[in-house]
Amino acid sequence: MYATEGYERSVTHLRSLSIESDGVFGDGHDQQLATVTGSVDEGFGASLTVPV
Repeated sequence: MYATEGYERSVTHLRSLSIESDGVFGDGHDQQLATVTGSVDEGFGASLTVPV
């Protein structure tokens, strides 16, 4: 997605971030973030298992 025209500045910004040090997701990002599949051309899908 970030290779798409218009997102060039986002790549530079996101390169300096780490999900491990993020204040929201840093304590278990593997259980808090969706799995994303697809492409810009085909569209994206996301899935996340949420225990209840």
